[in-house]
Amino acid sequence: MITTSTTIIDTETKLAKATNTLIMNHAFWAALRFRMKTIIGTGPSFPTDTAATDGNTLWFNTEFCDPLPQKQFLGLVVHELAHVVFMHALRRGHRDPSVWNMAADYVINLCVTDDGFELPEG
Repeated sequence: MITTSTTIIDTETKLAKATNTLIMNHAFWAALRFRMKTIIGTGPSFPTDTAATDGNTLWFNTEFCDPLPQKQFLGLVVHELAHVVFMHALRRGHRDPSVWNMAADYVINLCVTDDGFELPEG
């Protein structure tokens, strides 16, 4: 994994700010955030180009996350936490992972934006 310390600090700072916002304004999401392991990085061996979760760990790719405005990064964190709430990793079963993730993202994005969070484009 190839990263620069500046990149890691930027994403870590955004994550700390997002976590503080959740603590102050969204206790449900904050409680869930604290039970998740978090890995921040980038590079060809990093498991995602954006952000992802398996229900236990949150991954944030710095190349995707660094340019995001803080409000969109907060929405991204909540989006990933919603995958955990809906148990998407556990419920996928033998379904096609790409199709399952697109359907799950569609539902999550409606819920997250209805709750007042802003999401990145795409």
